[in-house]
Amino acid sequence: MNDAGALAPLAYAAFRCIGEACEDHCCQRWAINIDRRSFADYRRSTHPQLQPLFAAALQRNPKARGEQDYGRLTLAADGACPMLDARKLCRIHAELGPGALSTTCASFPRQASRCGDEFEYALDLSCPEAARMVLLDPAPMAFAEVPRDPRLELLATRRPRPEKASAELLNDLRALVIGLLQQRQAGIETRLWLLGKLIRACAEAGGPAGLPAAIGGFLGVFDELPAIEQEMAALRPDPVQRARLFRAILAELRHDCQDGPLRELYGEAMAGLGFSAAAGEDFAALAGRHAAIASAAVLPFEQRQPQLAEHYLVSQVFQSRFPLRSPDLLAQYRELACLHLVCRCFMFGLAGHHGSIDEALAIRFHHALSRIVAHSPDYLAQLAPALQRRLDIDVQSLLLLVALRP
Repeated sequence: MNDAGALAPLAYAAFRCIGEACEDHCCQRWAINIDRRSFADYRRSTHPQLQPLFAAALQRNPKARGEQDYGRLTLAADGACPMLDARKLCRIHAELGPGALSTTCASFPRQASRCGDEFEYALDLSCPEAARMVLLDPAPMAFAEVPRDPRLELLATRRPRPEKASAELLNDLRALVIGLLQQRQAGIETRLWLLGKLIRACAEAGGPAGLPAAIGGFLGVFDELPAIEQEMAALRPDPVQRARLFRAILAELRHDCQDGPLRELYGEAMAGLGFSAAAGEDFAALAGRHAAIASAAVLPFEQRQPQLAEHYLVSQVFQSRFPLRSPDLLAQYRELACLHLVCRCFMFGLAGHHGSIDEALAIRFHHALSRIVAHSPDYLAQLAPALQRRLDIDVQSLLLLVALRP
């Protein structure tokens, strides 16, 4: 990538904020950082409507790490930005124009990451409109070069820069990972399970020198996918183990869902799956309930929107720069597989509670989950081993428990 452009999904350039039509606007329930330049401008403002708001809400950030989080806006009692008007539109934007917005406010939900001299842009799926654009597009996710945005890049997540030869090999592996996840002649769990085999082979290859052979030895799988899918379809999941898996996931997530957008969804998922706050469920009895939910609601939705789970995983691969993010390829894979297991658990639970799943409910969940995943970089790294400890089963094997077949 040269200085002229950055790589981004096609949805990136097409995104437009829908303003007051948004069902869960971004200016609430999290810290609103103000860069140093904007902080000074707001302090000096004499605008008759905005100056009192700035005086009351603009504060220095005692935990600032640089110029971009120099200050913060103190949220209102309801958790919303104090600069919002009655229509939930930004008064700064309306009165002073888009150029007066702080870097964070002007950029969201656009994100940038930097690896060496290369930049990549993406959409943060914790924005409902971004989630709709990305997840409901029936076409496989594609990428293109877009113009560089210097202001957005001030917020770029910096990734370790591998040596040039290693980076080229890992980029080849990344393309293969995305290509495998987009092979729709196999179920999404089959694709993820095969991805585990690929990543394990690469992890055991003995370093960059062994990657070409590991990658080359896997390419024949694409021709064998229909036969592999047929074999996987014959492996019916153990419904009792699946019920135990769902219980373990929700138990592990309980503290993360005490407030914020996942709180209500967590309660609905618990009720839909027949779980209570106390332990001691009859998993054998609940297994039949979950099987009925799968056939009546989850599978029909998946058949109607077969790309949704795929897009969510591909988006995570792209945004996290998997597998370039760290030398531990297996840990990165487990995080991706764990993310899918969490999504499956909630889809079952929400379907059980509501009686069905529609696109609005699916978007509501995925954008709420993204608020945790996208803004807590270590979240999945902690969740994946915790689930393995609870169940004493490798995450790759757990995928077989949530696979759905007609």
